[in-house]
This record gives sequence, C-alpha cells and structure tokens, in this order.
Amino acid sequence: MGKLTKVIVSGISIFIFAGCFSEGPGDIAKKWIESAAEGDVEYIKKHSTASTINLLTLTCKMKNFKQLDSECLKVILPKVDSVKIINVDEKEDATATVVVEEGVNGTYSKESIELTKLNDIWKVNIHK
Repeated sequence: MGKLTKVIVSGISIFIFAGCFSEGPGDIAKKWIESAAEGDVEYIKKHSTASTINLLTLTCKMKNFKQLDSECLKVILPKVDSVKIINVDEKEDATATVVVEEGVNGTYSKESIELTKLNDIWKVNIHK
C-alpha cells in the first residue's frame, strides 16, 4: 500500500472512530440523571444550561442550602436506581427531546428531558 493510501485510510479510520465515541443527547441525559443522583456537581454544571443551573440553585436555596452543591443535589433530585433511554428525538435546530425510564425504589416512570446543543456540548435545559 502506498504512503498516500495509508494516510487516507488512517484519516478515514480516525474520523469514523471519533464519531463512535461522541456523546449524543441520549448519553448526556442518562449520565446527567445518574450524576445528579451521585451528587456530581461538576458534570451537572458542565451539561446544564444557565437557566437549569439557576433553577437548581434557587431550589437549593429554598431547601436552606447556601449554593448548588453535592449535598443539595442529593436532596432535591431523586436517587435513581436505573435509567433507560426510550427515545431520542434530535432536531435540526440543535435541540433534542430524550425520553427516559427512571427506576426509583422499584417504581418506574417515563420522563422527557429537553436538551440544547451549545458550543458543541449537549446541555439539559429545564425551563419551568
């Protein structure tokens, strides 16, 4: 195989494998729920819109926490036992709706999670 052919094949392989490891909205939604249950504030902040962070912070303050931190997350959001992605509806305008099934203490419920892609990062967008 010629040198140019090897370079082209290597480039295509890297492109294909890079696409396999990118996190889509479903992956982010699932990890966000799991991270919230574990109190992983850094992940929550990285993958939340400003309005979501503001809403979580306000909820923490209403529960007598000084700020959005690990302990507050564990109080204001349910401790899920399992998360299963049911459907991902990714739209052309860099938004997505992910339907997940959450298991909490043996009870399962479906939830819709809205996400927005900002600076190539999917972020949970709670805007109630």
